[in-house]
Amino acid sequence: MKRCTFLLVFAWSSVFGYHACVGLENEEADAAASMTVTGNDGYQLDATLDLPADSPPEDINRIVILVHGSGAHSMDVDLTAVTRGQQPNLVFRDIGKALSSRGFAVLRYHKRNYQLQKDLKRDPDALSEDVVEAFRQNPLKYFVEDVLAAIKLARSEFPQASVYLLGHSEGTYVGLQAAHQSPDIAGVALIGFAEYSTERLAFEQTVYRPLREFSKLDANHDRVLDPEELAAETPLAKALAPSVTVLDRNQDGSISQAEFQAGNFANLLVTDIFRPFRAQEARYPRVAEILKSAKFKVAFFQGMLDNQTPAYHAMAMELLLTQLGKTDNKRFHYFPELGHALD
Repeated sequence: MKRCTFLLVFAWSSVFGYHACVGLENEEADAAASMTVTGNDGYQLDATLDLPADSPPEDINRIVILVHGSGAHSMDVDLTAVTRGQQPNLVFRDIGKALSSRGFAVLRYHKRNYQLQKDLKRDPDALSEDVVEAFRQNPLKYFVEDVLAAIKLARSEFPQASVYLLGHSEGTYVGLQAAHQSPDIAGVALIGFAEYSTERLAFEQTVYRPLREFSKLDANHDRVLDPEELAAETPLAKALAPSVTVLDRNQDGSISQAEFQAGNFANLLVTDIFRPFRAQEARYPRVAEILKSAKFKVAFFQGMLDNQTPAYHAMAMELLLTQLGKTDNKRFHYFPELGHALD
């Protein structure tokens, strides 16, 4: 994978956020088969099964299902738009290729919001309004149920194989909820783990995460960006320049740290975008409770430079599980120089 610079907020709430798929040729793939994951409501998600080369189906004894992070993603998960130099960066395609080369079958599918966009663009009248509205009202429920549908497909294709989930970011939450509901999961891999609720995590990312950049720009460390500091040739200064008159509530020509945070926080107050997530999260167990009782194997893969799901989430979970003596089936791997997608 390529080293990336991530410029977007976590935005679990962007259930209809769009990421274009550049559709690069997968020249090095061992083998791939087109599949369809059929959700509990009958809605069909395009999917691909990556297979090891020269390995008949009856010899497949391990299959991994990849679970998307936030946003509307294809089965490839294209992060080209947020990769340094706009280098092609199809994360799930690359993971599928890597795992299939090591003997795993890998099931990848379009995330439901991506598939809905794709189908609506092709034919706006093709989908029932009820299907679209049901998803809008409870996206998290469908994300989890689609993983369960993928597990069902994997079991039907490879009845003797051990089934694993690999989730990234939001997919760590979704994957753990699905694993908690399914008796067929042998293990779950977590890249970019977070224990917070969607709303709380988004608050931290929106209000507190940008303070690091504010501090870099605050040359005299007085927690105020004065006109000279705001004139600096940095991305943050350039981004703030058009908003000074709005953010400068006391009209002193500067932006204080509180004014800066207020501007970011205001973005979360425009509408109650977390309502669908909040309601469903209240019905699901917290992932800490799932991990304390999990019988399946769990592996954490955490970048120490991750500024979207900070490493302290995984570290806190390791501390908790160690104190409770619940680490026999857990492994924690930390990568000092890597970020949110282990880039």
